[in-house]
Amino acid sequence: MNKKSVHLFVFISLIFMFLIQLNNSQTVLSATNTDFQNALNTAPKGLHWDNSAFSIADFQKAAINRNGKPPVEPTKSDHKSALSNNAKIINVDENDPESTSVIEMTDGDYQTCAIWSNMANENYFDISKDQTASMWLYFGKINSSDVPGDGMAFVLQNDKNKNNSIALTADGIPVNGQSLGVWGADWIHNIDNQDRLTKFLTSSAIQNSWALEFDTFIDNNRIENSEIKEGRSFDEKVADPHISGDYPALANTYDFDSSNYPRYFTMKHPNKQSVKNLVDNKWHHVTISWSHENNQLTYAYNDKDPNTSKSITGFQRITSTFNIDPKNFGLTDGNTKLYWGFTGSTGNYSENNLLIFESIPSYVDAQATTSIYNDSTSTAVPDGGSVDALDDLTYNYTLTYKGWNKTWSQIKAKMKIPKNITFTSGEVIYSNGDKEELPTEIFKNATDSIDYQLKETLKTGNNSAIIQLHGHANAPSNNLKATVPSAHAHFAGDNLITDTDTDSFTIIPRTITLDSETSNPIEINKNQDVDIPAKISFHGSNSITPDLSKLSVYQKLNNQAMPTKVNTTINSNGEFILHLDKSQLNQFSTTISFYAKDDTNTTKNLGETNTISRTIQIGGSVFFSEISNNVSFSPINSVNDKQLITRSGDWHVKVTDTREKGSSWIVYAKASKLIDNSKHYLNGDIVYRSDSNDILHDLQESTNIAQHIKQDDNDQNTDITLWTPQNGILLETNSENNSGLYKGTISWSLIDSIDQKK
Repeated sequence: MNKKSVHLFVFISLIFMFLIQLNNSQTVLSATNTDFQNALNTAPKGLHWDNSAFSIADFQKAAINRNGKPPVEPTKSDHKSALSNNAKIINVDENDPESTSVIEMTDGDYQTCAIWSNMANENYFDISKDQTASMWLYFGKINSSDVPGDGMAFVLQNDKNKNNSIALTADGIPVNGQSLGVWGADWIHNIDNQDRLTKFLTSSAIQNSWALEFDTFIDNNRIENSEIKEGRSFDEKVADPHISGDYPALANTYDFDSSNYPRYFTMKHPNKQSVKNLVDNKWHHVTISWSHENNQLTYAYNDKDPNTSKSITGFQRITSTFNIDPKNFGLTDGNTKLYWGFTGSTGNYSENNLLIFESIPSYVDAQATTSIYNDSTSTAVPDGGSVDALDDLTYNYTLTYKGWNKTWSQIKAKMKIPKNITFTSGEVIYSNGDKEELPTEIFKNATDSIDYQLKETLKTGNNSAIIQLHGHANAPSNNLKATVPSAHAHFAGDNLITDTDTDSFTIIPRTITLDSETSNPIEINKNQDVDIPAKISFHGSNSITPDLSKLSVYQKLNNQAMPTKVNTTINSNGEFILHLDKSQLNQFSTTISFYAKDDTNTTKNLGETNTISRTIQIGGSVFFSEISNNVSFSPINSVNDKQLITRSGDWHVKVTDTREKGSSWIVYAKASKLIDNSKHYLNGDIVYRSDSNDILHDLQESTNIAQHIKQDDNDQNTDITLWTPQNGILLETNSENNSGLYKGTISWSLIDSIDQKK
């Protein structure tokens, strides 16, 4: 019997994630300060960009396009705003043309910068889709006596200046300092007309935009001289560096203070989160998620470790959600695409503001997930579950390409080897049916991780790859339980970088364990006996190994009800050979399981070993050649009455039979109850019916799903999931359920016989 388990996802409400990234032309390093070099030396892995993905905004063109005239060169000593864009794109290693690309935003005082997606090259942010933007930010370093610059802002915009957009005064001067290059210019303070001042302020901001600011300098110092242009009061109601978001060109974003003179504006800072470690000489990861169904933008700051790429939880992770009205983007004629990018600025003080991106939203959307399967027991290993020492395990890393405008290729997988696990082989299985074996040298030389570059490209028509690593749970060196912690996996390709983590579980120790180096299945010719060498090992704190020759071996053949004791000799080191005469074997396939046991009735009884299972194939084999690891049902909004829900996406369960004509097989399926993250069970069950006239069979009991008899000697590949929306595996709901994401497991069993009762 072959068994395999596949995770099943039921989506009752779902928010997709979407990743973004950045790219443009290379320039020579302009900063040589120590902090800048530290940023490059400690830069996490990011994408390398070509010259057409992004645009460095041209502030001269922006001024002419908005105001109809070139900018006026600032002359007063109280204002030192630069007319040129300081942003530039460099490589972490200029000698490596494929190294991580870094955007250097600011590196001195009185600078303004902006870099935007190149929509002409299909780089955009589509608010009609669920999306996720993922990036690394660096805000420099300050000593106890230093003062930081102003920071950066992530911006979505539909300004008429497009990829040249920047906050501009009526004189065409880029707005620096507290504006961050996106908020309005509070530069006029000597008149009392609130409407006029508000218009000056909002018209200078980037129009039709929404910005998420990472504000590293607190502008809460009013200037008493009304002739000084630079406003410094946006943060008058704020005490710390912070993250906040709002609409730069809307009057409601600002508060006008009419009680003091000179007149100044402050900002309201909705959903403000204080972040004291913005400027700390370290890279910080940010994930920005957009839900098109709810028109909500959620960010998570400090959600991934720059050294390991592992997820960060707890108080260090800062997150907040904004409700955004798409009408404020001024989109027309059904257009849903926005420019996206970053702006930044400095005033009296400077800092190194740097960016690294992990994906470009409209280029590739993909996801990495993991699951663990216990081959010895034919069951899935859940998070927090357990396995026996020396159980055979398969770690599955599933990469799923969801679409967009480019393919995902040159994918380099780096999968950390979990503690107390040994990997010995592996392969990659693609959705197009191709399969590639991982070289044995990878496993022989691996110490910390299994590193492998996929040979094929993920794209439409070949949208998934499952990397399977086979190995076993190590036997503990003492008689105590051992923990297998979560292990990180990193996947870096040409258009996307993503990560995932495996589940954690426990290894249950055994005083004695059984192992066999024989392959599974064991393939033999007709009329041939089978010898299976095996070895019993003792694990304990005693310094003297007991005599293992007193142990007994028990075996079960096929569907034998009870194991039987076999007559075999075990030497003192625990080695023996389990012999099967050809007369004991079926015509095509025989399954055998065996274990060793201490039958003595003493206080020092060694107990029982783990069970080893092998399939003996005669003249060919039958096996699962593909099982979709992650499948789902159609999403639903609410359920008040009994309802039958069909499947969603691709379901595949394929059986390959290389045996002779007349060989037969049957597939059984059994499903667990579905449960959400809050431990609520779904009020319903996974069911099966062969056609629309068949009754519904509850899959909580093992159910015959398919069976077949070969009509010729040719190799056969059968996909048993070629169902219609009205038959096959379905989801039956019984009454109202809590909204959420429900998960469960389907276990598939393949038996080389036919159920005559079907």
